[in-house]
Amino acid sequence: MKNYWQDLEELNNESIEKVSQDNDGNRPDVSLVNILADKSATSRRDFLKLFGFSVASASVLSSCEKPVTKAIPYLIKPETVTPGKADYYASTFYDGEQYSSILVKVRDGRPIKIEGNELSPLSEGSSSAIVQASVLELYDDNRIQRPHKNGQEISWELADKEILEQLKSINDKQGHIVLLSSTIISPSTRAVIDKFKDTCTSFEQVMYDPASVHGILEANKRTLGKRMVPTYHFDKAKVIVSFGADFLGNWLSPIEFTKGYIAGRKLDAGENEMSRHIQFEAGMSLTGSNADERLAIKPSEEKLVLATLYHKLLLLSGRSTYINLPQCEVELDALSKELNRHRGKSLVVSGSNDPEIQVLVNAINYELGNYGATIDTSKSILTKQGDDNALKNLAGQLEKGEIAALLCCNANPVYDTPWSEQFKKGIEKTELSISFATSWDETSAIANYVCPDSHFLESWNDANPRTGVYSLAQPAIRNLFDTRQFQDSLLTWSGQNTTFLDFLKREWSQKRYSANSVFASFTDFWNHTLQDGVFDNDEKLALVSTLSLNGLDAILNNIVSSDGGEAEIHFYENNSIGTGKHTNNPWLQETPDAVSKICWDNFAAVSPKYARDNALQTGDVIKINNKFEVPVLVQPGQKYGTLSIAHGYGREKTGKAG
Repeated sequence: MKNYWQDLEELNNESIEKVSQDNDGNRPDVSLVNILADKSATSRRDFLKLFGFSVASASVLSSCEKPVTKAIPYLIKPETVTPGKADYYASTFYDGEQYSSILVKVRDGRPIKIEGNELSPLSEGSSSAIVQASVLELYDDNRIQRPHKNGQEISWELADKEILEQLKSINDKQGHIVLLSSTIISPSTRAVIDKFKDTCTSFEQVMYDPASVHGILEANKRTLGKRMVPTYHFDKAKVIVSFGADFLGNWLSPIEFTKGYIAGRKLDAGENEMSRHIQFEAGMSLTGSNADERLAIKPSEEKLVLATLYHKLLLLSGRSTYINLPQCEVELDALSKELNRHRGKSLVVSGSNDPEIQVLVNAINYELGNYGATIDTSKSILTKQGDDNALKNLAGQLEKGEIAALLCCNANPVYDTPWSEQFKKGIEKTELSISFATSWDETSAIANYVCPDSHFLESWNDANPRTGVYSLAQPAIRNLFDTRQFQDSLLTWSGQNTTFLDFLKREWSQKRYSANSVFASFTDFWNHTLQDGVFDNDEKLALVSTLSLNGLDAILNNIVSSDGGEAEIHFYENNSIGTGKHTNNPWLQETPDAVSKICWDNFAAVSPKYARDNALQTGDVIKINNKFEVPVLVQPGQKYGTLSIAHGYGREKTGKAG
């Protein structure tokens, strides 16, 4: 009979149940006084576990009283409102990273719950922790409630007047104006930006993603001729091989990929074979924990493993090759044969941001005949379009004082870019800096003007997350504070005498309505789409069937083996905290990590053997590169000689929870 343990402490006979047993295996009498006397050895969790507290007894001991709730009845009740009865609004969530078509539950005029929209071809009714917890941020007391100038509150009228004057002065001098944003997937917002661009003598828009996929975009530009992210069909793949891509957690489109992955592993429609999943990674991820076979490798070994796998596939196809690679320590013969047997029915992906690694991944998929089968180049994922090269160039321009005005929309470059110090110093050199942040962050704290954007549940918008897929966002509540949509601010400064809602309707009337073949009038089309929340017009890109592998030989012949020296840091994205944008959301902070079950804190995960060899225990604090301190977590499944640390922590300007 197999034995199972909840954690390493229990495995090592260090859990409180086993420690508190005597030599005969009998539990001794334990008094409350004795337990509380040893505070270093007993936590609140252990206390409750020992005494088997129920929710009721715990609340009694904490002397909790039910708060008094006062209700004020309607003097004149609106006809469309029934107190206590919920209404539902179709809308769209997109924070610059994750997308989801959603249904917002509203009771007595206040949004209280978010779920996925079943009509969406992408989410199909599902959502993520970040999407569901976003409703709480509507009521966050760290939200910026009105415009600010140099830290002092001002009116919108004064802010518009002064900003227009400064923009005119900068344009007269032909100063360079830059709009820095996360990836924008709203076609109507891009049209608004074009209107603003027309009023500028020198304008540039730079988009970046804190969790960048620049490597995939650049690799596809080299091999496919298009800077794009294709659609991946996990449901059609019989063999899935992932190199560090946590596609069930946070890679590209996890809500959609999870649906496809589950479909490929179900045997409820007469299938007799489910998909096999092999995961290569340094630290244990949600995706890795679900794999049929998991192999731990260092980040520095990934390129060599991929090159060796490609080499073996070429040999199995009967082609001679002159590739001279270093010795690979990972056994790949069985995997290469399995992939070779499933040509056109396999899928290889990587979460690396190295363009050369992604070129190797493309070469493997092309060799296996996966393009046009499990990889669809006619439908592009549009939620990640950031350009790391443009971002780096902008940081250099700011440092040199070459940027006259910087406008930051849904962007916090002082915190979440590799060039944070350059941005911090460069923003201070600009004549005009504007942040449209909804909450105080590291960038808005040093901007000249803060023109707070409205929360997405207070806003109109649209989205185009994938080729041919559109969705609408509508307000579920009136503005709680004196905020204004980013799009309305740009329209005002562009001299456009219109609201963004009218602008949005006009865009859909001119560009979306013609693709519909059901409704005779735009009003009917608009109302129906607004009610459904989504619109699919089946657009497609030109299918790419041939890859250009020029430059692949240079990549293969310049691969070196890992020296196996000092420990390597593996950075990953926590499925709840993400890149740090939502750190002030207590629901997300208290959501346990999918693997470690730790919440409210960051940690450096190390393997048990590495911990023993370096005299480390869970809870020890170590200093990384003499720069920052982080507690240790001994985590089974971690590759020896690596430390896994999550992004999204270390915020300096955020609310109480963050």
